[in-house]
Amino acid sequence: MKESSINSDRKQDRMHSNLHFYPNGCLCKQNGIKRIFTLVELLVVIAVIAILASMLLPALNKARNKGKQISCMNGIRQLGLAALNYTSDYEGYIPPLYPNPPGKPRSWNDILQKNNYVDYSWFTCPAMTQKTSWPLYPHYGINTSLYSLSSNNSNYSNTISYKLDMASRASKKMFIMDSYRNLSDGTANLDSGFFRINFMNAYLTSTFYGKPAGRHMKICNVLFLDGHSEAILVKNIMNPYTTPMFNYNDPESLDYITWQNQ
Repeated sequence: MKESSINSDRKQDRMHSNLHFYPNGCLCKQNGIKRIFTLVELLVVIAVIAILASMLLPALNKARNKGKQISCMNGIRQLGLAALNYTSDYEGYIPPLYPNPPGKPRSWNDILQKNNYVDYSWFTCPAMTQKTSWPLYPHYGINTSLYSLSSNNSNYSNTISYKLDMASRASKKMFIMDSYRNLSDGTANLDSGFFRINFMNAYLTSTFYGKPAGRHMKICNVLFLDGHSEAILVKNIMNPYTTPMFNYNDPESLDYITWQNQ
């Protein structure tokens, strides 16, 4: 019994020799077997993790937004293919801005959808939080300057379509693009798209038109008449017309905006 008691005391002494008492009362094992962090050490680790997270978060957000911009660009290309299919089926004419005579369908996007060239979902930009309101508020607008005035009433004036082969430089003509609806003060409604865009000064404050939308980190996805697409940098989201390509008052920009400057 005495020998057993001595052995037990020796085991307890060895166990206690592996323990260390911190000033805050934290009992920890040494010799690399097990160690419990002190409160200060734990706070330091949390602070380091928070700093690393704050450094990585902007990069992650940028990557996510870039992914949405690429997805949007692919969607606009799909619309371009649908418009070209329509053109092929209708003797080379691009989809009309409105039906003639006025009625149903109500707009170019509605015409494509009603004739089974597109699906509603194709008009939704992944960067927009608000859903589209059909048919006047899709997230993509068409360039109305590619259409000729007719003698119809003012609400349905741009109904005449040109033939695609009439444009000698179709690769320079902006066709469909990211859009925001105009506000009456000339700025943009960031929660709503619009189905048509007019670059002329008289329409920049009209809520019946939209403007190019630099919604992808100031990038506006633009589809051109020949079917290719480009990412255009927008200097001022609320006033994209400061971007040279969108400035109707710049003679060089008319090559991109209007049909007449072929």
